[in-house]
Amino acid sequence: MGVVIGLNAGFLCCQATDGDYVTMNVGDPGENLPITYRVSGSKMVLSWKESGICESSTDLKTWFGVGQGRRYNIKFTREHTYYRVKKVLPRAVQTYIPKGYSPDKKYPLILNLHGYTLNSDSQNTYFQLKSLADEKEFIFCIPDGLRDSRNNQ
Repeated sequence: MGVVIGLNAGFLCCQATDGDYVTMNVGDPGENLPITYRVSGSKMVLSWKESGICESSTDLKTWFGVGQGRRYNIKFTREHTYYRVKKVLPRAVQTYIPKGYSPDKKYPLILNLHGYTLNSDSQNTYFQLKSLADEKEFIFCIPDGLRDSRNNQ
């Protein structure tokens, strides 16, 4: 059974042979964390030293969060899967609390997510929810997304 581990610009391909392995960062480590993996029989566990988010991809283009913390148990499938572990980084979030807010009252929360190459400022300018939030009494948040290699969000 083959397993492919992706980390930065270098990829390590290994056979599932029992033992402990350490990956090596190639190029700029950026937001990726170095990982160790342990193979035992048909099981593989990824681990890393600080809290991170484990992501998987089958095409190296689309990444999905599959675990968070300091370890992840790989579930083997028929297709090759790439893994990376990214640092947990704070994201900027604009939050608006309506005028007349009372901590004793419950309020709906609206998450206003921007599209690719935009940010919370452009989203706030386009939708202008402040006056509507005051009138209808709701809280809204506009988080910034992650940046790609071209600095787009």
